[in-house]
Amino acid sequence: MKKILYPLLALALGAAGYLLRTRQLAEAIHPDTGLLILAHPATYALIGLTAGAALVLLILSLTVASEAQNWYAAFHADSPLPRLLSYIGALGFGATTLLVLYLLTLSGLPYSLLELPFQSFFGLLMIFACAAAFFLTGRNGDSGSTSLAPVIPGFTCCVWLVLTYHSNASNPSVMAFLWQLLAVIAACMSWYYTAGFAFQHPHPRRTVFFYLMTITLCITALADRTELYQQVLLASTALWFLGRSILLVDNTQYSGKRAS
Repeated sequence: MKKILYPLLALALGAAGYLLRTRQLAEAIHPDTGLLILAHPATYALIGLTAGAALVLLILSLTVASEAQNWYAAFHADSPLPRLLSYIGALGFGATTLLVLYLLTLSGLPYSLLELPFQSFFGLLMIFACAAAFFLTGRNGDSGSTSLAPVIPGFTCCVWLVLTYHSNASNPSVMAFLWQLLAVIAACMSWYYTAGFAFQHPHPRRTVFFYLMTITLCITALADRTELYQQVLLASTALWFLGRSILLVDNTQYSGKRAS
């Protein structure tokens, strides 16, 4: 039951966060400056929900067993649902790549490569990150060249974090993009702990916690007014880690899977 209930709870918390974030962006606006108001019920409610979600998901992640101590044990899927969600997430990564490259084309190549260095580098990395996501899903936890595969999306996620902050650097209100930053930070940590299984340093409970938090925060951040490729990437990241969380929570309960 945990393999479904925990990710579903993360989805529900994300949906609640999305509704509160939408309300905050609609109501908690200063009439003169147009900036978000910190001292507003919607803001307090969203902060409380985020903190409460982190606490609840942390407690739940501590109840997860830690039997999965290698890559195969953690990420081999016997049921099709986790792989299906991961494939859809990987397709979303591909759509994000195309959108970023399209934006660079609209800005005029090759000049956009110099004028938009962060987006250019991010677009290049997304090509490899998308390929890595398909590779990881296709291998289905089997042994092989898995060490590099989770590192590439993790590094891409770090560049995504820099790009998100850079895109909002001129915004005087941190509250306007705070949940985007939190979502990307959670995704970075999720990829970091995913890579730990490939490098023989697994931490199943920490990994489950960041997977669940990534789902919640990415869905919440979908309410933000941001570029289309950011929206697609947030949704795809939530789907990817939804599949991974169902898989990992299930596999941590069972010690019968060993490295092949």
